[in-house]
Amino acid sequence: MYVRLLNAGCVEADGVKVQVQATYPKSELAHGDMTPVTLPNGIFVSDSFWGTDGAWVPGPNPWDNALTFLGPFTWTPDPNLVNASSGQICFRVKINSPDDPIGLEMNVAANNNIAQRCIQTNPGSRWMINNAESNLADVGLKFRCNDFPMYEPGAEFYLLTAFNQNISDAWQQVPGTVLTTDPNTSELRLKLDWCNVDLPAFQMYSGNSINARVETTLPSGQSGEFRSHFFQHNDYGYAQEHVGGATFHMSQ
Repeated sequence: MYVRLLNAGCVEADGVKVQVQATYPKSELAHGDMTPVTLPNGIFVSDSFWGTDGAWVPGPNPWDNALTFLGPFTWTPDPNLVNASSGQICFRVKINSPDDPIGLEMNVAANNNIAQRCIQTNPGSRWMINNAESNLADVGLKFRCNDFPMYEPGAEFYLLTAFNQNISDAWQQVPGTVLTTDPNTSELRLKLDWCNVDLPAFQMYSGNSINARVETTLPSGQSGEFRSHFFQHNDYGYAQEHVGGATFHMSQ
């Protein structure tokens, strides 16, 4: 697991360390339900690259976007708890530095040094595109193949969704893709030919969700483990928010 640090302030931050905790929520997420990802529990830590002094996060500018990564932090989910929570896992990250102390407020919404993200894990290739907000949103997806061998002969990567007219209209003739409709299932089949593709946003009503999945083919003779990502962002007109996505692991 990696922690992505964004500096929203006006000056650089030094000595940045994090605590990462996880839980398997059945309903409301409470502090007492959290189990440690980073160790020792309750201690702010860095990684092997930055060492004991902690990370340096640059101040915002057009060139570096003020991003720094900490990690990887090794953690293995408890399969019994994953099953008990129907595949849901939530992570809470606390961020602290001498330049920007975390403070005493532990409410995620009230403290920009605390972040929380919940994910849905599935044993197969399915996921859901959601608009859980109370407003109509323009939903966009970004595909990043990472180490999937996109350009090797025989490699194929498809994103499939339940038929949706808004998606069909938005994803016509996107560079690096080919969009078709499956004549048997009516699913939309988007063949991804490029490693990095930003798909145009489509309108999605509040509370709606769309079933999606991937189909992949690895080149013959290509062995190893590979992963690819889809990032979802919702544009509400006044702000764009990264709201999740999906990570797929493939092996051969």
